[in-house]
Amino acid sequence: MNRSDKIYVAGHTGLVGSAVVTELKEKRDLKHWNERQEGFSAEEQLRNFGMERDRITFWGTGKVFREFLYVNDLAKALVLLMETCRAEEVGEILNVGSGEEISICDLAMRISEIVGYRGEIHWDETHPDGTPRKLMDSSRIKNMIHWKPEISLETGIEQTYHWYVHTGAKS
Repeated sequence: MNRSDKIYVAGHTGLVGSAVVTELKEKRDLKHWNERQEGFSAEEQLRNFGMERDRITFWGTGKVFREFLYVNDLAKALVLLMETCRAEEVGEILNVGSGEEISICDLAMRISEIVGYRGEIHWDETHPDGTPRKLMDSSRIKNMIHWKPEISLETGIEQTYHWYVHTGAKS
């Protein structure tokens, strides 16, 4: 890849499903981007999303479906892409996803089981569900570089939870 080539990336981070759009020129940019994400209080972030010790409130009905991809899988896909493809081969848009979807309700139950949460799960139906289904077609990247995610949703949840317990809860 020439230094002037750029790859614009849109994907999911961690297991929150928040969108990321960034420009990566070299592998080291991944490290610098990650370092800029440090310094937030995980407990504060969880509270902002309606999570308390004995009750979690989610917006909508929980019946919508979403796709999640663990951030390490996204990073590996992007590095492999940068090492093996030229920007003009990739084109403007390339989806990177797990190819698996889960309802938000089922996701909440799985997370509860993994972390041992015994509190109330409340669905605030005064808020909209949003798009009924979000699942990306990631067949192009899988065919281009023979990539597929390595970390299952359950493993990703476990790793995220252990990170939170060991590092995030200290802030």
